[in-house]
Amino acid sequence: MSNYINDPRCLWNPALNDIKKLPPMIMKPNISSNIIYYDEYCGFGFDPVTVDYKVVAIKGYATSSTGNGYGRESLIDYPHSIMIYSLRTDSWKYSGDLSKHYYIPYANSCYAFANRSFYWLASYEIFSIKHDVIIAIDLATEECQEIGTPHISIKGEMSNKTYSECLMVYNGSIALVSLYKEECEFDIWTLKGTTWSKELTVELDCDWVSKPLGHYCVDNNLVLFTSPDGLISCDPNTEETSELHELRLGITCKTVSAYMISLVPLNDRDFWSNS
Repeated sequence: MSNYINDPRCLWNPALNDIKKLPPMIMKPNISSNIIYYDEYCGFGFDPVTVDYKVVAIKGYATSSTGNGYGRESLIDYPHSIMIYSLRTDSWKYSGDLSKHYYIPYANSCYAFANRSFYWLASYEIFSIKHDVIIAIDLATEECQEIGTPHISIKGEMSNKTYSECLMVYNGSIALVSLYKEECEFDIWTLKGTTWSKELTVELDCDWVSKPLGHYCVDNNLVLFTSPDGLISCDPNTEETSELHELRLGITCKTVSAYMISLVPLNDRDFWSNS
């Protein structure tokens, strides 16, 4: 998926080597003519209720008078909008806005899709204090839910140098990975309904990790991290840590994805009309 304002968005099925260019994204109804899209956070999943594959895009706004709108100073005081694409109908539709204008979603480090919902970690500030929230969008009902994060007791000072977190799927549930960099230790919290439970605390057998990337192998619940030397995987059940891949100096891995093989065609409209 592309996240630039004017670039085309595509779906790719590697099993069939099938690429589909999506139609242009629609604009929010009744929006001012001098407003353009700024940022974009995408998710993709299967809706078992309507038997449909859908793309969810959370879109922010900027004023067109600032040129291409890529500068952070061009952001304006509008809440992000939710746009949903249906592969069955081959069309986009506007599905509402986030409830608060100051939510800033994070691009997912890995696919955080579970129980027919897609999840994003987001943050906001009140009186210069940073707070986290999880945005969940149900693909079947297309409703948005905003969920609080677990009450985590930070070990020492909380900063980007000492603490990092991301969402992942753990044992079929959405989970939050909380990494304490100086201790080389992480917690896994899982969400059941609206209640968070700490599943386990694991100490990494390494000198330093930069950030968690989420799951590496869904079946085995392996958790992936970046380090100055490359990628590190950890089995939280056995606490076994291993180097997965060494990266060249100056290269950083920011995301990891896992996917299942599918024989669903992307461009065969007869398939969707008859199914």
